[in-house]
Amino acid sequence: MSLSCCFWEAHFSCLSNQSNVYGLTSFRLPDGGSKVLVAPLKDNVLCLEYVKERGKLKPVAKEVQFIYSNPDDAEVVSISAFTKQPEATGLVVGITFTKDDGSDSPSHYFNIYYPWEKDADFNLDRDSQGWNNIEHLLDFIPYYLCHTDINQERDSVFLLTGGDGKVHLYKEGKGSSSRFSEHPVEDLFPECEDLPSIALWLHCVSLPDERRLTAIGCQNGYLRLSLVSCKADYTDIVRTWELQHDSAITSVNLFQGRSPVKRPSFLPIGEGDDDCSGANSVSGDEEWHLLVTSALEIAVVYRNVLNNGFQNQLVLPDSDCFDCTLCACVADLDWDAHNEILIGTYGQELLCYKYFSSDDVKLQKSEGNKAAKETRDDENQRSPVLRQEDGDILEGDLQEDLEGEEREPDMVECGDENPCQGDGRLRGGEYRLVWQRSFAHPLLAMKYVDLMSDGLYELILLSQKGVHILQHDLTEAARMCVERLTDIPTPSSSEDTR
Repeated sequence: MSLSCCFWEAHFSCLSNQSNVYGLTSFRLPDGGSKVLVAPLKDNVLCLEYVKERGKLKPVAKEVQFIYSNPDDAEVVSISAFTKQPEATGLVVGITFTKDDGSDSPSHYFNIYYPWEKDADFNLDRDSQGWNNIEHLLDFIPYYLCHTDINQERDSVFLLTGGDGKVHLYKEGKGSSSRFSEHPVEDLFPECEDLPSIALWLHCVSLPDERRLTAIGCQNGYLRLSLVSCKADYTDIVRTWELQHDSAITSVNLFQGRSPVKRPSFLPIGEGDDDCSGANSVSGDEEWHLLVTSALEIAVVYRNVLNNGFQNQLVLPDSDCFDCTLCACVADLDWDAHNEILIGTYGQELLCYKYFSSDDVKLQKSEGNKAAKETRDDENQRSPVLRQEDGDILEGDLQEDLEGEEREPDMVECGDENPCQGDGRLRGGEYRLVWQRSFAHPLLAMKYVDLMSDGLYELILLSQKGVHILQHDLTEAARMCVERLTDIPTPSSSEDTR
């Protein structure tokens, strides 16, 4: 696919009140699709989905009436939702909000909602009495709310960062008391203890051999990365990396360079499958990278953090040129099995970055130098010899200057002694801005999900005024689908005869 912007706006849903950077979440459906929940600050939560009407998909934005004790006085802070695993037996939604009860300081709450009855189709079109509500009165200001899995139990828990500088864990009980309650975070997430500032964002991923990788970004610029062993009987920190940035960390995102797409079982193993097996399988040697965005600094990617920690840093050029970076997303946007990076800014710009290896950079540089040399040779053949009159320079001097420019490298060559950290052109490759798109309002949050349940993901962008649903170019998607189908190996002639 072309590196140009590959999305067009399929739908826009306006919000009655603006949201914030924590106001967008999504959850998976049993059929593989997704629904999106948007939480305005001063109104009911909106559920965005596509429904079939007369054989056509129609976007629908429904209000979901959760209980805030008094919605007129409540202001939503953050929202998160997940489906219970492993059989997707129900939906769980967590919402934090503040409520002005007339006292000197507002009260803070964390409510957890789930239907009274198991609902296979995850129907959210119900009144407030259809939700079982667990209310937690908080003694701290809530910030980022997320959910993650616990390896040994395959359960999902809520992690809530607070103004007290702590991370709070909420876990569902077993047996008859199937209620979410707060548990000591050090029991399951010891890497979240003793933070020097308020955690604004965190991200956890599960690794093979019962391990977990956790990244935490704080308000004072503190960044922590922890490798944790999650055995059945204990949780222990294996290694921790720490770094101090100069401004607040607005998001952290752990990702892999390649998008793990499993080969369907009905397809025969082809010659090229060996190259993709490493990316599709989960192995201990798989590389993980960390994307870090901050309020004032340029966005950076720390490559292969399990081996290098924070030593191998690549910058995302021009990511600091459009005001504060508020959100980020990592996804395979051009379907080449390599992930791209999307950055959303308060300056109303959506930026897309792609990684180019050192071999790609050298090849492009060689082709560019060759084309430039051919152009100069052609111009020299057509131009007369310059005379040293009226301040002109000699042809020999001009040729010497041109040769000097040709010898000047476009990229810093890094040796083993000098890794050239922090200049965006590190050993091993670089990130390049491949396209950008402007919007009418600041971008607050984004998700890349299959909202239409057709196997083709959509980009959901939350701005100050509403929600943009961006869809891939369907013509390009159809062309690539046909191209990939033609590459599928056909049965051998011997099988045909049988």
